Amino acid sequence: MRDQTFLNAKPMVFKQFIPQKIFLFLGGFFGIIFLLVTPPFQVPDEFQHFLQAYNLSEGRFKARLIGGRGGDNLPTSLSHFDNTLNHAVATHPENKQDLKNLFIQFKRPLHPEQRQILLFPDTARYAPLVYLPQALGILPGRLLEASPPTIFYLGRLTNLLVWLVLVFITIRLIPFFKWVIVFLVLTPMSLFQAASLSADGLVNGIALLTIAVFLHLAFGPVAQMERRHLGLLLVLGLLLAFAKQVYVLLLGLFFLIPRTKFKDLRHWALAGSSTFIFGGMALLAWYFLYMGLYPPEAGDGSVHFAPREQLFFILEHPWTYSKILWATLKKWVFLWMAMFVGILGWIDTPLPRLVYYTYYPVLSAVVWGDNQPTVSMSLSSRLTALVVFMISLLGILTSLYLTWNRLQAPIISGLQGRYLIPIAPLAVIPFYRLKSRWKTEPGIGKFTFYYLIAILSITVWTMVNRYYIG
Repeated sequence: MRDQTFLNAKPMVFKQFIPQKIFLFLGGFFGIIFLLVTPPFQVPDEFQHFLQAYNLSEGRFKARLIGGRGGDNLPTSLSHFDNTLNHAVATHPENKQDLKNLFIQFKRPLHPEQRQILLFPDTARYAPLVYLPQALGILPGRLLEASPPTIFYLGRLTNLLVWLVLVFITIRLIPFFKWVIVFLVLTPMSLFQAASLSADGLVNGIALLTIAVFLHLAFGPVAQMERRHLGLLLVLGLLLAFAKQVYVLLLGLFFLIPRTKFKDLRHWALAGSSTFIFGGMALLAWYFLYMGLYPPEAGDGSVHFAPREQLFFILEHPWTYSKILWATLKKWVFLWMAMFVGILGWIDTPLPRLVYYTYYPVLSAVVWGDNQPTVSMSLSSRLTALVVFMISLLGILTSLYLTWNRLQAPIISGLQGRYLIPIAPLAVIPFYRLKSRWKTEPGIGKFTFYYLIAILSITVWTMVNRYYIG
């Protein structure tokens, strides 16, 4: 009888399908698989992320400006590690990763005393904050003079772990749509970035945590805003400004918090102005510290960027710019939606069409069924979330137009679906309990769990086939 009971028992994580526990299980399990299956430097700009994180692990908080581009004096073995792998793999699906060559690299010494100037212009403009998790993993490997690939994978591991912690807190804190958050953060693309050396893992984690904090303050058990709450908002504003600047627009969610949670109108106005002013000051601090490291032109020299002239063009021709935005949306929106789910590698590894065709209908079902009967939302709150989403999208597009497109370009290029991960919850919040009034369906957790297992398993097979055996 005991043996039969033991055989029929379910692991505790599955007993009640608790959202944050399911997230940790799926994110940790598939995250480790993604970390190992994805070859080094097959995530966009990962070698530059690696150099920036290594530079931080040596105590340097800012790159040097070398020939107009960011870089520093780093071990030659890091460049050798990158150069000896099969560079033809990126953007060439017919080519596969040479595993024998990769394993040989684990035997190569670090030789930290042998150095050369290595450039990482695209990541040099990022503040050190977004490379802290990777640097914490790289540090012990560097001190032990482990091989470059060992150091590389340690950085990937700590980046994944910090992302898991931030999203776990996000799911616990958010007062509703917990399963929706699980669904959004465990897309193949989201997990692919988190299990790499990319700065996107920490950026996404901070942005999602910011959204959860605002929703907790607005719809959670907080009866009245206190100094500690305002202090938390100021810290989040600082983190957003130094993580990826455009996401500081998420501070607009302050208007979700009911005025009744403040002592009076003066208290509300003071808290709001403090939040926005502090966020703006943090942006200025980033600008003066790191904007000078922004590459003046594309890596191949094909485009010379002119942010100041581009900004004047937008201000002088707002109607023309609005038509550029509309043309961009019409051209790219379906590609962005596919990339949000996952076109992996250097945008050269699409998933089976079944994943794209099913993802958004299933997301709609999860949004419809994931309800919290104790939380209701007014029309003004729905509109606030939608407006912040639209302003954030406009901010992303405009920042790309200013810094990554030729002057007066007719279409904005450069936006990737992964840039929408931090603001994705805001696109679905307006649909919360739109018609349904019942509590979360008991089966919504199982439904989400098994669907995510299916698409993440398909993704693993796609990567194995793409990089090794296809």
